[in-house]
Amino acid sequence: MAFIFFDVETSGLSPDQDITELGAIFIDDDYTPDIKKYFHKRLILQNPKIADEVALEIGHYNEATWDKLAVPAEDGLLEFNDWLKKVCPSEKPVIVAQNAEFDKSMLYSNADRFRVYPYVQNSWLDLINLWLIYKDKKGLNHLTNGQ
Repeated sequence: MAFIFFDVETSGLSPDQDITELGAIFIDDDYTPDIKKYFHKRLILQNPKIADEVALEIGHYNEATWDKLAVPAEDGLLEFNDWLKKVCPSEKPVIVAQNAEFDKSMLYSNADRFRVYPYVQNSWLDLINLWLIYKDKKGLNHLTNGQ
């Protein structure tokens, strides 16, 4: 089973306007991250005038960087989907996120808006759930010994 650790950064709570970044890393079924298989994309702010200043600060928003590197949300979603198919060609991966329901709602709201549906399984895991699976598989000593 393949896992994608996923995170979305936002400038607020509106899925239609506030996604600023998508980030992901591929983790194989041995729970080993592959640093060569990562995805990061800055997205053009839909409406910078209503963006939450604190959220932008937390996300390290820098207008010059975004002007140079950001892409429209639809393009970012298409690139993310292509990346998913490239790193997991034989099966749709399971998405794992720190706040899975929030990230899922943000991603799927934009997927619906642009009709770009992510190549992922419908069930997502919150990070704590994956830790419980890992703990059961490897044993608590494996985690506490730093292996």
